Amino acid sequence: AYIIMEYVEGVSVRHYLREYKKINPELVLEMMEQPIQALQAVHEKQLVHRDVSADNFIIRQNGKLTLIDFGAARYSNALDNKTRTAVCKQGFSAIEQYSGEGKQGPWTDVYGICTTMYYMMTGIVPQNPTERVVDDQVVPLENLEDISLDVEKSRSIMMGMAVKSSDRFQNMAMLYYAVYGKPLSTGIAEHNIFHQENTQPASEGNMQFSQIASPPTGIIREALQTLSERKSRKKKKKIAIITTEGIAILLLVLLIWNLKGYADKNGINHENEQKAFQTFGRESANAPVLSALPSSSPVPTESVKKTVLSKEESKTVKMPKVTGDKKADAMEKIKKSGLQYKIVRQYSNSVGKGKVIRASIPAGNTVKKGKEITLYVSKGKKAVKPKATPKPAAKPVITPKPTITNSPVPQKPKTNRTNDDNLAGDLDSIIY
Repeated sequence: AYIIMEYVEGVSVRHYLREYKKINPELVLEMMEQPIQALQAVHEKQLVHRDVSADNFIIRQNGKLTLIDFGAARYSNALDNKTRTAVCKQGFSAIEQYSGEGKQGPWTDVYGICTTMYYMMTGIVPQNPTERVVDDQVVPLENLEDISLDVEKSRSIMMGMAVKSSDRFQNMAMLYYAVYGKPLSTGIAEHNIFHQENTQPASEGNMQFSQIASPPTGIIREALQTLSERKSRKKKKKIAIITTEGIAILLLVLLIWNLKGYADKNGINHENEQKAFQTFGRESANAPVLSALPSSSPVPTESVKKTVLSKEESKTVKMPKVTGDKKADAMEKIKKSGLQYKIVRQYSNSVGKGKVIRASIPAGNTVKKGKEITLYVSKGKKAVKPKATPKPAAKPVITPKPTITNSPVPQKPKTNRTNDDNLAGDLDSIIY
């Protein structure tokens, strides 16, 4: 079988938004008015489109929208067949389209229209309804700062995007009236009859599309009121959670404060356990403190705080000034303060012998009674040994080498030899 359709010249909404990101909300409502009217006419003919999405809306050169691709459309009575093909479009298909047994009808196309309007206004593809059932992260239009749209219109679009089909507008006439504030008239249904009991999805085989041309105002207001109440309940739930967390933190702080006061009162040393208090619920060195505390500890009052502070103050003293004092005087001051002392002797060039150079705790600091204070007492100046003068090194005696003179070689006196003498000498050498 073949379906012959008109060729529509233009660009799809999805391709348009890839370049221009989003469209002004008021312009979106103006562009969507005719497609909503057209779908109402289709529904009155017992047909459901089932593939209303950004891919199937064409923006023509005159700026008007045209809905295409009726290849998935079915008669309402044919939708009773449980073997029907599931048609799902990412972000735009209603949850009943994901199940072979989900009841589909005009409310299915309402979901596609509203999700497409949401996408055109925000540039965000809505979350799949199968995911929204678990964790709905779709931000309502009225909560988006850059969307300048009437609150009632924003809520009407969000109601058309409700996950449960029974929470949506049940037909295009209801959606049209909520968004545009006037009854929808397609010219196909001349009478204005609306069954008020049809607030739940009707069975597809018994639907009378021609009897829902324009709903009364009370139904629209009631539906919007229901949506508003649900949002209010969600906000109250969040506030309750935040309040509970705040009370828990406050009780934790009071508990830690009470444990600290109890430990001080009973002389429990917890200086090494302060870090453990910062990590709640972790096994740490403060286990003895927790076990020593009664199970029902009262919350400390102002009088208890003062008592604890006074007892704490009675166990501490201020460190006396001992720097520059003689050792005996400093020791007496330390004893009178209820402290203990330890003497360490050091050399000092600035403090006289037998006087205190410094103490391990500076004067004026608050310390616990019985704490041991280290007193550094001067031994006087450290004696400096004179440096030994080094003896000059003996210079080595250098023995001069004897000068050698070259004596002339004696030369034999030259004699004048004649040719006969030379001849005789040569003969002698031959003979001998």
